[in-house]
Amino acid sequence: MDIFSFGMLCVWFLFEESLAYPMRVAYEAVQLQPAPSGFGSGEEMETLLGLLKSDDLLLKFADTMINDLATIDASLAEEWREFFQRSLGTSLKDRNIDGLSLFLGANGSR
Repeated sequence: MDIFSFGMLCVWFLFEESLAYPMRVAYEAVQLQPAPSGFGSGEEMETLLGLLKSDDLLLKFADTMINDLATIDASLAEEWREFFQRSLGTSLKDRNIDGLSLFLGANGSR
């Protein structure tokens, strides 16, 4: 797996609830009924991640989600930002596998 794919997987894993929320709201507004259980996962999630990727918005989305997290301290938030900058960079030269060690910590213990 390349570093960009790993970065995308981390966005999905860490911010799944935030990705699913807009899809549920849109469904409920159009259908005028609650979204079915499990709506906003699977194919819908892949579609939204694909749109974020194609519009080069994954890094901005990750940064916004990190800013919205009240449960992590500032140093960890900065490490996450650095990881996503190195893994979701728009060009290959911006992507750096060393960013993985920043995310996991020097000994991979995080």
